[in-house]
Amino acid sequence: MMDMGDGAERGTPMRTYAVSESDYYPTTRAFIELDDFSLYYDCKPALTGITVGIPRYSVTTIIGPSGSGKSSFVRALNLLFPRNAEATYRGDIRVGGISIFDPNLDGAEVRRHVGFVFQRPTLLPGTVLQNITYPLRVDGVRDRHALYRTARDVLSQLALERRIGDYLDHQVDELSTPRAQMVSIARAWIRDPAIILLDDPGWCFDPNTTAWFEGVVRSATERATVIMATNDPQQAKRISDYTLLLIDGRIADVKSWRTQTASGS
Repeated sequence: MMDMGDGAERGTPMRTYAVSESDYYPTTRAFIELDDFSLYYDCKPALTGITVGIPRYSVTTIIGPSGSGKSSFVRALNLLFPRNAEATYRGDIRVGGISIFDPNLDGAEVRRHVGFVFQRPTLLPGTVLQNITYPLRVDGVRDRHALYRTARDVLSQLALERRIGDYLDHQVDELSTPRAQMVSIARAWIRDPAIILLDDPGWCFDPNTTAWFEGVVRSATERATVIMATNDPQQAKRISDYTLLLIDGRIADVKSWRTQTASGS
């Protein structure tokens, strides 16, 4: 089983592009480390030479123009790319000092500790309740009352009772795009993940819902490390501890928005 705890005592020290305003720090103090990581699709680079350490219990946003590699960055952290002749990688990604590419690790076990929300709502046929509780059912939970209670709990945690609570028995194809995205967010949170990856899921929200969403992201750092791609630099400034600017698949700049220790502790 993968240990998603603090990896400060693990790994080989190296220097990295700091997630700070002006300096470097050793990635052995980071929770998530990308070490000279490159990703290629059909031999074309999507990410090139990414070396960065991300502190635990922080929000890191990824910004950049269309095609800069934002989605590839977020998806790579969840092993959401095919490892075959069409998609290849080099370098390493470590969480808590453990490589996510370790052949002894089960990819499904890695993803069990990660909540992921795609840019577009990605729901399964069925009801809202079935979608929110899908990860628990994959884990073997079958008791409908337990699933219902847990769904209600996560909706309460996310302040979604009024927006989603009355729709639990509705089919997901009856939902508007923003409400469907809220269901995707609740599903990503239901396992209490250690890492939350967001591929610009708030693009469809109105200003009031955006304010709700940004509050949810900030509060998530009480228990998780959040990495989010966004096309809104002002949103990045509002919610981030750190921001990475990608240009053509490379880190072009970094920014620290908060006075937080590099270790994230």
